[in-house]
Amino acid sequence: MFLLKRNLSLSTSDLKEIKDFFSRTIEKMLTTKDETLNVLKRYDMVLICSWEGSYLVMDVFQLSKFAISNRKNVRRHNIPYYVAARSFDKSKETIVYLDEHKEKGMAVENLQAFYHIRDLLNTLEVHVVSANEYECIW
Repeated sequence: MFLLKRNLSLSTSDLKEIKDFFSRTIEKMLTTKDETLNVLKRYDMVLICSWEGSYLVMDVFQLSKFAISNRKNVRRHNIPYYVAARSFDKSKETIVYLDEHKEKGMAVENLQAFYHIRDLLNTLEVHVVSANEYECIW
């Protein structure tokens, strides 16, 4: 019998990299007021962030299965792994969609990065620094 010891958690620097990536995506979307697409190759991940009504919507896609045919129709040609619509109004609930079948095909490190992003979205607060500057706070 063999014992296999694996470290299944991401390092502090990895978590910081993911947090910075997530922050940049949201802050850019808030500044430009446009749908923002950002890629994190290391974790095979694409984030698309936008406003829909009173909700901040974050779509997470698997980069290896992602097709960019036309920047305006990216969501139409790709099925997200995870979608969360979060209102900053505390009385409204977060709306979540998760494709559990895609989870089976992802590497453990990529899944951990995804779960960290999911947790960040749930704890996110946005601080308005100025008219065109925002800061994500956790």
